[in-house]
Amino acid sequence: MKKRTRKFVAGALSALMAATLLSGCGAPATSGTSSQAASQSVSVNTGTRDLGGLTLPIANGDVSITIMRSDGSLTERGKSLNDSTFASIDAIRANTGIDVQFKAYSGDAYNDALNTALASGSELPDVFVSGNADLTKLAKDGIVANLKDYINEENTPNLMRFFEKYPEVYGAITAPGGGIYGLPNRMSPYDAEYSALVLGYRKDWAENVGITEAPQTIEDWYNMLVAFRDGDPNGNGDTEDEIPFVCSHYNKIYNFSLAYGMSPWSNWFSVIDDKVCYDFTSEENSEKAKAYLTEMNKWYKEGLLDPDINIDHGDKAEAMLLGNQGGAEANWTSYWPYYNSQMAADFGDVEWVTAMPPEGPFGDRAYENYPPYNNERWIITTANEHIVETLKLYDYVFATEEGYMLATLGVEGDTYTIENGEVKLTDKIINNEYGSISAAIAMETGEAFPAMLERGYMESVLGSELSDSEKQTLADASQYYRTMFPNVIATQEESDLISTKMTDIQTYQQEMFYKFILGDESLDNYDAFVEQLKSMGIDEVVAVKQAQYDRFIGK
Repeated sequence: MKKRTRKFVAGALSALMAATLLSGCGAPATSGTSSQAASQSVSVNTGTRDLGGLTLPIANGDVSITIMRSDGSLTERGKSLNDSTFASIDAIRANTGIDVQFKAYSGDAYNDALNTALASGSELPDVFVSGNADLTKLAKDGIVANLKDYINEENTPNLMRFFEKYPEVYGAITAPGGGIYGLPNRMSPYDAEYSALVLGYRKDWAENVGITEAPQTIEDWYNMLVAFRDGDPNGNGDTEDEIPFVCSHYNKIYNFSLAYGMSPWSNWFSVIDDKVCYDFTSEENSEKAKAYLTEMNKWYKEGLLDPDINIDHGDKAEAMLLGNQGGAEANWTSYWPYYNSQMAADFGDVEWVTAMPPEGPFGDRAYENYPPYNNERWIITTANEHIVETLKLYDYVFATEEGYMLATLGVEGDTYTIENGEVKLTDKIINNEYGSISAAIAMETGEAFPAMLERGYMESVLGSELSDSEKQTLADASQYYRTMFPNVIATQEESDLISTKMTDIQTYQQEMFYKFILGDESLDNYDAFVEQLKSMGIDEVVAVKQAQYDRFIGK
């Protein structure tokens, strides 16, 4: 698949790191820093060097650490961190002098293996990556290390400057008692400019059925999906083979709830004027939630939604989408260029595009996005005999430009080059076999290490796959972006209450959610549904969430 090359200035790559490597002033890098950054080789450089106070190499081959993590997208393409070769990982090993090894697993196997290791407390890795671990409990049980006293100017000088620039991140990873039990595994302040969870649709289908204006409201979406159902938009003469809205996963219709003031990606916990509420039971949102379920029930009954709406069926759904049978779905923006490229040869001028968030009947309009830092943490266990060296490795790959470039882009000359102070991706990445620049980069780096994804990376990797009109739509939609409920470390008491209450609450809520939409339960019983949630303790959970939110905002 032919893609056009996008450039980004090395100085832009180091906007975060300008304070770290260059001037120490905290200001964005200017063109004057580009040549300095560009002249620095980031392949193998085993000489003694200083990077913002971090001395390399960190060790002399006498330190080995094992990182337990998921293989992520590598699995589906036949690679693994366990036994595949990655030039960037080899370069990081050589530059730091640390023998980094991996215990990687695919899919659910990772969660099973990690849970087994944590439950037993034996055979622990030195580091593991998780977004679901109860860090407060694991620290109390002596499984994970408290990094508070290890993070300082001597061990992690570049990370310290990062925290000065992003104090909210330091606050988010600090437990109520002051401990730090995990570091960010991924952060991107500019993520939503290039990659957001949105609604998308076939603009060419819309035009085929006479719709020339992009949908702006829930009513517009209803009318467009009806036209997709009845108007033979794929033009094959069969008016019954189109699926207006495809749902590969049970949560694909959640984005429409945002048009009703709800917060699906925050587990339905909304914050309204600094007050936390549960969407299905609160005075603020309960009636809106009922209206949303009523609308989705209408759409389902009228054949506008995937008949398997409540069943995960990714392969089947993708076959429908790529087979010219699907008209819309909810997904990440990176999927639209993938669909367009995969379908072009067989179906001509296919045009999947991002939709603006639809406005609902109560005036609500939003896309809910992850915070710049997600809840996934890079966690050091008490089995680690080299905590200082491990933190220095983190400082290198996450908070120095040299390490960052290797961890996120690969090796200079192989995956990118520097020309006149500008970084360009090589043909190996631009014209790759995977159909995606981000996938090609992942296959080269293994996405093995923590990553700070600056604007330069986002523009080069994700931005290269978006048309100018797509970028403009995302820019226009940004006024409606709402950040998910903050990732706050719970106290032991909070964690115990939430885990005790929410498992049953979520199971019941999800069951009733689809009974209402599929018509298996009358919406006349919605009030009884609300009362049952309250009897199960949802108000107690809301109180805990309120306390966590108050801590987050410093109240």
